[in-house]
Amino acid sequence: IIATSQLKDMFGVSFARTHYWWETVEELFDAVEDIHGATTALSFSILVMLLFLKFWKTAGSKEKREKHFLWRFMPKEKSSVPFKALKLLADLSSFLAVFVGSMIAWALREGGVEGIKLVGEVNADGFIFVMPGNGVFKELTSDST
Repeated sequence: IIATSQLKDMFGVSFARTHYWWETVEELFDAVEDIHGATTALSFSILVMLLFLKFWKTAGSKEKREKHFLWRFMPKEKSSVPFKALKLLADLSSFLAVFVGSMIAWALREGGVEGIKLVGEVNADGFIFVMPGNGVFKELTSDST
């Protein structure tokens, strides 16, 4: 149900929010001519990357990985550097998806591909660093003479 509400963003189409999932699917079929190819390719590539990392991470023991048709080609020894590096990527897969997706979207926009939109509203001018507490940062940086 939640996945169908994201489909319009994954295909790069716009229509009013629907109450039931089947209405979303119907709206999507009605908007098939408006599907944005670059947005769709980017969205589903990132989804495949996330699923790949998730399933690799939960593949089980070395023996199970050696028997799997795909994981047998991936690092299997948990103490090896490649295994640890891939596990770190899998652990940070949400961040990786945002980073990779943002970089690809930026590159596509710079290359003249129109129509890739930022989903969601950003209420800031970029990264803002804020110290916790009430005026702690100001007290640390002010001259106390």
